[in-house]
Amino acid sequence: MKQMKFMVLIEHDFAAQNYAGYIPALRLSAVGGTKEEMLQNLKDVVSMELEKVSEITYHEHSYEVLQVEGSVSVKGEN
Repeated sequence: MKQMKFMVLIEHDFAAQNYAGYIPALRLSAVGGTKEEMLQNLKDVVSMELEKVSEITYHEHSYEVLQVEGSVSVKGEN
């Protein structure tokens, strides 16, 4: 068994008041009320996945951050 580290993409959703985490290499995700809770939930998901299979498939991936512009109306603004 090999010890590995995975990149986690984290989103803080202010409207839903929670955190979402996604591990692209494993295609697994989890949410939690705090960042710590989300990370623990994500570790639990990885553990549950390992219980189901003898090994996890590591998916090759790349990251890109894009900015999109557009006109929108914002509720409460004139």
